[in-house]
Formats: sequence, C-alpha cells, structure tokens
Amino acid sequence: MRTASGTQRVSPTGPKGNKTLTRPLGGGGSERWAEAVQYASYRLLRAGVASPRYDAEELAAHVLGTDRGRLPLLLHEVMDSHLAEEFWRLVAQRASRIPLQSLLGSVGFRGLRVAVRPGVFIPRPETEVLVEVAVEHLRTQASLPEDGGPPPESRLSARGARFMARRRGPNVLEIGTGSGCVALAVAHEIPASKVWATDVSAEALHCAASNATRLGLAGRVVFLRADLTSAFGRRAGSAFDAVLSNPPYVPTAQLHSLMPEVSCHDPVRALDGGPDGLTVVRRILKEAPRLLSPGGLLALELGDGQADELLGDEKTVDWLGRTGMEILDPVPDLAGVPRVFRALKKGAVS
Repeated sequence: MRTASGTQRVSPTGPKGNKTLTRPLGGGGSERWAEAVQYASYRLLRAGVASPRYDAEELAAHVLGTDRGRLPLLLHEVMDSHLAEEFWRLVAQRASRIPLQSLLGSVGFRGLRVAVRPGVFIPRPETEVLVEVAVEHLRTQASLPEDGGPPPESRLSARGARFMARRRGPNVLEIGTGSGCVALAVAHEIPASKVWATDVSAEALHCAASNATRLGLAGRVVFLRADLTSAFGRRAGSAFDAVLSNPPYVPTAQLHSLMPEVSCHDPVRALDGGPDGLTVVRRILKEAPRLLSPGGLLALELGDGQADELLGDEKTVDWLGRTGMEILDPVPDLAGVPRVFRALKKGAVS
C-alpha cells in the first residue's frame, strides 16, 4: 500500500519480523544502495525467486556498471535518481520471473561471458560439466592425427570444407548449440580444436555467431543450420573426436511444472524431449556413432535418472554395442545427479 509520506510499505518484514521495510517512490533522495538491495531481496523473496539476495546484488552491480564482487565497496553510496529508476525497473521485471540472465543480457559460462537473447535457450551451470568432460577427453586423447583426420562429406560451402581441411587438432561437433556456449567453451579451452555446431533455429545460430565474434572465436567455429547431424552425409566417415549435445530432455508432461523462468522464457523446442524425455536423445545415439573416429567421445547432458533409464534400455545398449560404442559411467554434476552420459567409439586412436 502507499502512505501519505510517499513511501511504499511491503511485507514480509525484515529478518527478525519486527520492522516494515519502506523505500521512497521512484528511488533517489537519501536512499543508499545497501537499503535498496535489502528491499529488493525481500521483494524477490515474496515473488518466489530462488536466490533473491544474489539476484538483487547482480542487478545492482549491473546498473552500477561493476561486478558483484566489487559491489560492497559501493553499497554505502546514495542512489542516483536515474540509476535508481533503472534498478527498480529491473527488480520489478525479475519479480515477474523474467530470468536474471535475460535482464543482464549475458551469462557466465566456463570463464566466458555469453550473450543471451529472447528465443534462445539460456545456459545453465550443470552444462559446464558437459564441457569439462569433453575438454578432459580431448586433452588426454592419445596421438591424434597431425591434420585432425579427413573432413566429413557434407552439404557445406567450399569455405566450410576449407575450414575443416586447413586446421589442425581434434574435430568436435556440438548438436543443438543454442547460444553457442558449449562449442565456444571447447574452442576456447582447446585452441587446436576445430568445432562444428548445429541448430535448427536461425535465431539461435545468429546469437551463437554473434557470441563467437564478440569473444574472438569466429574463426574457430563453424555454425550450421541443421537438424541434429543432417548436415553431414551418410558417407561422412569417422570425422569427429567428440560429439557433444545438451538436447531437450524434459518429458512433455513435466513442462508445465518447470519454474516460470524456464517454462515461460526458454523455447519449448529446447526443452521438450517427448513422452519420456529421451526422444531426441535416442535419435542422437542412433546418428552419432557413424561420425566418431576410433577413441571418439559421445557425451550428452541428461536429466535426473535418465542415464540409468538408457542403461536399462536393451535396444539402446544393443545398438550402441553394434555400432562399436563402449558405454562409460555417467559423470555427476555438483549436486550428485548423474548428468553426462558417455560412450567411446571402440578401436585404437590412429
């Protein structure tokens, strides 16, 4: 409610429950950033935001043009009226459950700052495990061919063919690149790698290409508009040392129960994995083995319990065996959830 003095009272109250928080309408005046961040934290808490204090601090740092680590040095300062107006606008949007990353315009991923935009899947921290698995494999893989192996036969431009042919080091394919975070992180951490990334969304590919340019990696990754591996011909051969994907894996019936930040803002095509969440995963497992070189890694991010479900699927296990794949133990994320399904192409690395 609004009071006669022009302040807005809110509930719940402070940590001890004995004081009603207020803030001047429109910000400014003598209000300091410390008070504003405290108020914003409670407002976001009321709205159901999972990390209200963190988000309030990130928004304050964003408006002040600094990073969250340096924010404490500025909290004692009085709010400028224009900055206050921008801060409270962002807080209101976050309270409406617009993702923090969308409001900031970017997200940190493996030490890179990746831009995000509406209509493109927002990277999550657990996907960093997928990159970690790939990087560790590529760094320890024994004696790759000096030229990285022959380029795959595909429906590509002459420029794309020259790219694959001229670069040295491991060849990597990411399926469903979205913002490009996985492909760009691999290219950044494995400087000798040649990375290809596919997506069906033109909007996602534009975002990914823009990120590559901004991060100075435009010459390191080729982005292709394609459905999974369709850009590569059936006679592509064993061209890649790693095939990676964070595919849609949410069961269709569970889409409505996701947090609003996800269900209302991420593209459905990047979430919906079909009746059991594994429709796209099974397609990748069917298509990817032919593209892997001996010793090559297939790594897919999955949801909780899905790795065990795949391991219990006789048809899937049989298919992987017949295509020369050896299933490895899944890799857990920081919460202990088996997050990354792994399989290796059998045979010595030539």
